[in-house]
Amino acid sequence: MAEKVIRDPLYGFISLEKDKLALKLIDTPEFQRLKQIRQLGVSFVTYPGANHTRFSHSLGVYHLSQKLYDLLGRKDDSNGEKVSIAALLHDIGHSPLSHAFESVLTPGINHEGWTKRIINDSATAVNEEIRKSIFTPKEISDLIIKPSNPTFLHTMVSSQLDVDRFDFLQRDSLFTGNPSGKFDIKRVLRTLQLSDDADDIYVQTKGLHSVEGYLISRYHMYNQVYMHPTTVCCEGLLKNIFKLASDLAINGDLDLPVTLEKALNRETLSVNEFVQLTDNDVFYALGLWKNAQHVELNDLCRRLLTRKLLKPIKNVNIRNYFNSKDNIRDVLELKGFNPDYYLVWIEGSEKSAYNPYSPDPVDQLNAIIVEGNKDISEKLPNLNYLGIVTENIMGVPEECKDDITGIIMPENK
Repeated sequence: MAEKVIRDPLYGFISLEKDKLALKLIDTPEFQRLKQIRQLGVSFVTYPGANHTRFSHSLGVYHLSQKLYDLLGRKDDSNGEKVSIAALLHDIGHSPLSHAFESVLTPGINHEGWTKRIINDSATAVNEEIRKSIFTPKEISDLIIKPSNPTFLHTMVSSQLDVDRFDFLQRDSLFTGNPSGKFDIKRVLRTLQLSDDADDIYVQTKGLHSVEGYLISRYHMYNQVYMHPTTVCCEGLLKNIFKLASDLAINGDLDLPVTLEKALNRETLSVNEFVQLTDNDVFYALGLWKNAQHVELNDLCRRLLTRKLLKPIKNVNIRNYFNSKDNIRDVLELKGFNPDYYLVWIEGSEKSAYNPYSPDPVDQLNAIIVEGNKDISEKLPNLNYLGIVTENIMGVPEECKDDITGIIMPENK
């Protein structure tokens, strides 16, 4: 049989010749759907090259899982195939436009929940192919979501040092053109080792600074790409559009595309209905609604499609925002903008770029351990000060930005 390979912009060739199950899963409708789910949602409004998909990312994660498993010295056993299949399917439950949209279309069920449902639903082709193999759907979905035995199998797929992050940092860096996500992946992989009891992974001392480089890359990509003010304002605008569309539909004032009908009527989707949804459905709806008779829906869709986005006001003092909220609404209404749909508020947050070992069982599971059984932050204490900080941002129409900035930040007037 001819060798099965896929050419990839990061790794050259991804080989599938040894894994018949992976080939069958890649050809399922549920996995092929990922070709129509952008990896970075609406980030293309900020970085025009960011049109890569969950499909190519999932193949990359699959490839790295095989590479790492081999380098750990665990070749050609069923656990190797199991972890690579879990890596391949880890994102199969993503909603259109990825994280930005799951709270709108399927509130209460995140992408991990849909991944579990898709793998375990007997009506999906993914489930059927897994049942024909030596694995059960439950053990694949459990490996993605829960701690495993041995521990390192789950750690490879989901932790602070997993093949998912290894791939998306490099891939997102490549397609956004932002070099911050680059790190020495080959060195990192080669300095990971199994513990003496073959249960978990640790970092050899010689790989310490390569892993530090990876963590710093993640820090920069979050601050420069994933939480870019223009992107988060666009996400907020998109959510407002679909909130308005949902309100209109429920009142009987808007016809909806068939694939979005139940979601926007706030009805629970079946697995089969969920896997019909792609980015294409979202943009098809926007294209219809830009000609809607409803003036606000028409205008909001045109703004998004022609990149006349809400403009970010950055580093807003949260007390000033809430104290001035009525005045802000008055400015918007005076200019003819409904504040319910033309105002976006993104509350800032702060989290550590690395969470060290602690009494919390989650931190214990996810901690990066280095040679000598020490947490990496003991060897590199500066990691404790590496914070992913997002500022308070308000998105408003450009026509109102100066007036609202004067209210919210009088010192900048």
